[in-house]
Amino acid sequence: MNLVAGIHPVEILLRETPARVKTLYVLSRKKNSKRVAALIEQAQSLSIPVEAVPPEKAPSFDIPHQGVWARIPDFRYTKFKDWLAEEKDRSSSTLLILDGITDPHNLGAIIRSAACLGCRGILLPKDRSASVTSTVWKASAGAAGFLPIIRETNLVRCVRQLKDAGFWVFGAQAEGGIHLMEAPWSDKSAIVLGSEGKGIRPLLRSNCDISLFIPMTGPVTSLNVSVAAGIVLYERARTIWRKE
Repeated sequence: MNLVAGIHPVEILLRETPARVKTLYVLSRKKNSKRVAALIEQAQSLSIPVEAVPPEKAPSFDIPHQGVWARIPDFRYTKFKDWLAEEKDRSSSTLLILDGITDPHNLGAIIRSAACLGCRGILLPKDRSASVTSTVWKASAGAAGFLPIIRETNLVRCVRQLKDAGFWVFGAQAEGGIHLMEAPWSDKSAIVLGSEGKGIRPLLRSNCDISLFIPMTGPVTSLNVSVAAGIVLYERARTIWRKE
């Protein structure tokens, strides 16, 4: 079982997928606060057990839990072959591939942006990557529960299968390639982002169809990867919105 901490992520769980919540926990000293009391009432109306916990028995989190957390089943990753089979008949699709994003706060922020901007899924490597934890849930504002997240050992093999299924693969990098605003997006596009320190690994980068860069004019010439992901996904989303 996993724990999801924080008022907003728990609110989303109770509103959107209450069946996932097995137990709601609240700090005993917080149970009478307005927002926490509302969560308790909602959980009780759904027949979800609620437990008041003294501060000394609260689990340790690396994020502020705001006196509320929920117990849910272990996160279930989507299988790549299942995701690809579901997407093959869609007229348009966007997959975000994250190579080496190890910071859970960055991963959560990226998931949140991806969910807001119409991304159909996120593909992670099994190694050298953050996984979906309570920190990621909190940083994603609960979006981790609504976007297919895939983990595979071999991203290069996945990219080749995406190409066979009609996807174009775009690698975002610090410099070189095509200006982001001139990107020739395909109806089915996969976007690869690498870590801030090392970027996309060479073999994966060599399997991208097109390289993109985000133009910058200020004295600082690098972006946090979650910010870069939001910018690229927004530009991709604009092409879809224009067609609707």
